[in-house]
Amino acid sequence: MPRWKIVPTACFLIFTIWFYFILLNHHEFVDENEEAKLVKRRDKEPEIFEIENQEEPPVIEETNEKVVNEEKSSFENGLLTDEAMERIEKRFLKRRELLSSTCRKNGIEPVETFDQIRQLPTFKDKPRENMLLNHIMHEYNVDVYGCIPPKTGSTTWNKWWWNTSPDDKSRKFDSFQTQGNRHRMNWGRELASKKPELLFLQVRHPLSRLVSGWNNILCNENCRNADRVRYSKTVISRLQSIYQRNQHPPYSPKHTETIRMTPFEDWVDVILENNFFVDDYFDFDIHFHSYKRACHPCGIPYKYIIKVETFAEDFQFVLRKHGVWEQMVDKAKEAAGSTENKSIGLEYQEVLDRLTPEQYQALLALKSEEMEMFGYGENFTSLD
Repeated sequence: MPRWKIVPTACFLIFTIWFYFILLNHHEFVDENEEAKLVKRRDKEPEIFEIENQEEPPVIEETNEKVVNEEKSSFENGLLTDEAMERIEKRFLKRRELLSSTCRKNGIEPVETFDQIRQLPTFKDKPRENMLLNHIMHEYNVDVYGCIPPKTGSTTWNKWWWNTSPDDKSRKFDSFQTQGNRHRMNWGRELASKKPELLFLQVRHPLSRLVSGWNNILCNENCRNADRVRYSKTVISRLQSIYQRNQHPPYSPKHTETIRMTPFEDWVDVILENNFFVDDYFDFDIHFHSYKRACHPCGIPYKYIIKVETFAEDFQFVLRKHGVWEQMVDKAKEAAGSTENKSIGLEYQEVLDRLTPEQYQALLALKSEEMEMFGYGENFTSLD
């Protein structure tokens, strides 16, 4: 190759190699910078994520958490907190207002003061007998009065009485039912005279009360004791006696029931029968009388509507509010936690599911006024 060609070629090669190394170094520098930036971003991302979480917290279901927290916060060392006492007092006011408005809606002006109490209705077939039978809570020693229909926690109040009443502490064992029966004929006049501050009506969901009455009253040899079996037979025999007086065909179950005296489906037919209303009859079993028949909620100025479903709170509130709680022994205070006051809606629903749709709707219609009066829907877990 001529010398004049070698020099330019060599220069070109040297320039090309030099330029290649410059480009290579430039890419490495850029890559290092990009990696450094990525590292910096990664270092900052947790801080950005935390800020984002603070500004936009994840959505959670607050309802269940609120209920759980409210239940936990209602009691502190066994006593209702001040906040819970305020909440429950407002709840009692709403219950009273609902009762009064339902009475008016059904054409009955509610009695709001003791001076307004009128003579209470009597049973159709027993004009001399007044209301309530043995539903009356009449503890004059501590000024507690109330109406407790069967299957609404009366056993719990018995336990309270046995550990609170001076009569029972002195071993007279004079139960509130005995006291109540003494005042049965003049219950209205007695209240008008005493004007007790602590006057309550205890209720539970009307449908669960009906199921509970059937479950525990109309049992057969599988009952807890022989007395309960005899009582079951008495319930049926009284029904037959009423039917006979009214030239009604004898009661005969249509379905099969091995555990109880009569199937629930057939007993509901008795309750629903158009020409036979259980409230009209003194000798029909009192466990199945309505609240209207048993306690006359529109005719007595009940201050507190105590529900089985919220019994622990209601029980302590009314007794603390009126200074009774401090007089009670621990055993009487523990009555509120009794398992008999815990309702399990699923069990009641399983029994109600045995009814035909027509029976169920008719039963709802029959109990609709009571359900509205005390704030119950078809859901058994209402806490209002």
